[in-house]
Amino acid sequence: MRYLTFALCKGRLAKQTLELLEKLGITCEEMKDKASRKLIFVNEDLMLRFFLAKGPDVPTYVVGKDIILEEDRKVHEVLDLKFGTCNMCVCGPESAKELLGRREIIRAATKYQRIVKDYFLGRKHQTVEIIKLNGSIELAPIVGLSEVIVDIVETGTTLKENGLCVLDKVCPLSARMIVNPVSMRMENDKIRELITGEYEDRVAAILKNVKENGDEALFSYTSRFDHADLTKNTIRVTNQEIEDAYRQTEASLIQVIRKALENIRSYHEKQKQYSWFDSKPDGTMLGQKVTPIHRVGVYVPGGKAVYPSSVLMNVIPARIAGVDEIIMVTPPRPDGTVSPHTLVAAKEAGVDAIYKVGGAQAIAALAYGTESIKKTDKIVGPGNIYVALAKKAVYGYVSIDSVAGPSEILVIADETANPRYVAADLLSQAEHDELASAILVTTSEELAKKVSEEVDGFLNTLSRADIIRKSLDNYGYILVAKTMEDAIETANEIASEHLEILTKNPFDIMTRIRNAGAIFLGEYASEPLGDYFAGPNHILPTNGTARFFSPLSVDDFIKKSSIISYSREALSKIHQDIEYFAEAEQLTAHANSIRVRFEEEES
Repeated sequence: MRYLTFALCKGRLAKQTLELLEKLGITCEEMKDKASRKLIFVNEDLMLRFFLAKGPDVPTYVVGKDIILEEDRKVHEVLDLKFGTCNMCVCGPESAKELLGRREIIRAATKYQRIVKDYFLGRKHQTVEIIKLNGSIELAPIVGLSEVIVDIVETGTTLKENGLCVLDKVCPLSARMIVNPVSMRMENDKIRELITGEYEDRVAAILKNVKENGDEALFSYTSRFDHADLTKNTIRVTNQEIEDAYRQTEASLIQVIRKALENIRSYHEKQKQYSWFDSKPDGTMLGQKVTPIHRVGVYVPGGKAVYPSSVLMNVIPARIAGVDEIIMVTPPRPDGTVSPHTLVAAKEAGVDAIYKVGGAQAIAALAYGTESIKKTDKIVGPGNIYVALAKKAVYGYVSIDSVAGPSEILVIADETANPRYVAADLLSQAEHDELASAILVTTSEELAKKVSEEVDGFLNTLSRADIIRKSLDNYGYILVAKTMEDAIETANEIASEHLEILTKNPFDIMTRIRNAGAIFLGEYASEPLGDYFAGPNHILPTNGTARFFSPLSVDDFIKKSSIISYSREALSKIHQDIEYFAEAEQLTAHANSIRVRFEEEES
């Protein structure tokens, strides 16, 4: 069995990290010995190993965000530890502020050359001369070596004592948990368990706070996480904001949204169920009453991308089902606004109210209710790990659709498949986030090689190439199967969210697929067709749950009540059978409930 190794930054960060790990039940007693000069420590029971190192030398786990940014480490940043918090800032005398944003060259002293270059050239579009210093950086503007400095600022005390101030914030910093690519593959289950435990604690605290403090907690978390200041008067999107959104959205995009909406509506209308009743001459009537859920909450992500398509996919089946009230929540931008494309999609789909709140706090509001947001009966819609764990935690207070994981695609292909099409389709899902999964299962080794080459070519042109590369490093695979039967068995075992079949006879393969969220047949049915336009829902089961879950549908927004009605004549024929059955289970009150209706016949 392998050890899971933690490399910790010496000093305060190591101490704080160990305190965090102890809360999760992960301890290392020998590290508590202050007199020890050891650098490597082991917990044999948990198969964990810890070693201490300087920040820049930590290749495996906990380092600061500044090191990740500056050294462009090929690692997976999986968790913000929420301590060691500070800011990377541009600093200098007050008089230097007017120099920022000018087209003329500016001199900056720093030890973070990459960060400075990205800031001035990428964000400010300003030429910068970087002066590399490793210590006493505050001296540079004082002695005229530079106009500004770029450094980590915690309290700002040293700056003030030297006549300097913060001129601009480059980015917030904190200790981060990072994982090298090899460990991510080999120890994925252990790492996920560790991360999830930490996330669950944070989510539980957020849920409790919102439940107890309502709007006050919502506003606080929105300011903290989304950097937007909201009040009871601004948390709800106004009609004016929706009108503005229409003006800000291209007319051509509005038309495309409406076309997609019609396709989605047409498909889901075929899923609608109706009440039914069946009666017999003896007075027996049985039936099923179908009732829409009264109030539904829809979560729409707002992080790394904008998702008006998710609005349509969540809202339209609810509207077709006859839901009385549909409430939507989505994270605001720092200026307190919501993406106009999202608002247009919400209006077109028929959302009743939209609130500018996201994350676990939004799920809490929908589950428990606050002063501004009504309690709902069901919550649907995908989100990040905080949203997913929050939905899982509130299940029971409300119903939920599912706990969605990262996006997945699996392609079954033979030698007839176009490698360029296959590569493009795999990357279409890998660009969602670093944890997305893209897998090719093929019977052709030649196709596998060509697809790999095409992937490399696309990565040179795609805008989200960095995310795609991390996704492929984490969960990207090309598997060569001996037979098509082996390929099909593999696909059924993985039970992918999206399954494309690019073979000579895809319809034949489809009949042997048991587990998949959505199945795409043929080279002209690529996955984005389902995401945006075809009509079937793109809210699909992930993480292997396609073995027992189905896509979001109209069924998710209705309840079914059984209807039972018997005449005395119909009941008299069977009452003794019921009494006998109840007494066999020793439930005499059940038996008596039937018997009292015929006691005059027994006397």
